[in-house]
Amino acid sequence: MNTIYAIGDIHGQSGLLKSLLRFIRKDAETRANDPVLYFLGDLVDRGPDSRGTINLVMKAIEEFPGSRFHIGNHDKWFLEAMEGTIGSDILSWARHGGIATLESYDVPITDAAPQVVARTYPDHFKFLKSASLYTRHGGMVFAHAGIDRTLPLADHSERTFMWIREPFLSMDSPGDGRVVFHGHTIFKNIVVSPNRVAIDTGSFATGILSCAIHDPAVNGIFFASTKGFNTEADFVDPVLVGDVELARALIENPARYLEEPAIENPSFHLLRT
Repeated sequence: MNTIYAIGDIHGQSGLLKSLLRFIRKDAETRANDPVLYFLGDLVDRGPDSRGTINLVMKAIEEFPGSRFHIGNHDKWFLEAMEGTIGSDILSWARHGGIATLESYDVPITDAAPQVVARTYPDHFKFLKSASLYTRHGGMVFAHAGIDRTLPLADHSERTFMWIREPFLSMDSPGDGRVVFHGHTIFKNIVVSPNRVAIDTGSFATGILSCAIHDPAVNGIFFASTKGFNTEADFVDPVLVGDVELARALIENPARYLEEPAIENPSFHLLRT
């Protein structure tokens, strides 16, 4: 199994992503297994350089074979705006960072601007359209917002993977045997409970872009973040919540979540069109 670097919400902060990628390249050299990068969505909106962020993510996925991008709600808004299917949600998208995304593409801000972007940057449009909803390795799940713990993953709606908060965030017992690496909901620090790892640290406002590192060779989960704007990324400690001993056990022995039969080709669910 690869070493997995799960990266939280970037929101157009290409400078922070460059810093985190420098850390990942250096750290990966110290680990036994080949690295893959799982971007957990919300590449765009709010920050100043959504265009540059998508370029960096596309290049990183090419650099590290097996890496993938899991779509977030902001990415889906942008995609729907480019398709012309966003409808009344275009007002919410504009209020929550969509204008900044369009400005990063240097297009006139008109009703037709998203379609202009789609025509001018067809590689970006195709990239967003080919995104994954989730990836599963045994009991480990990677998705933008989280999951509905009452349902099998195959029965989830697209919206759940991109939007869910409650009751997902409040269900901290490890009862269903699934640990979820997610972003979407901002916390001041990386948060680890007995059944989830939250890595959205509000990069667009705080300058803190975070990742979780699952290294199967040493059976551990590690964490890294930038320290603010114009800083380099380094290792950090998470905040443990819920049953602290169980949360610590997740970090120190994640292999117990991989004890289901091995998945030779992990679930890679494309957006349904």
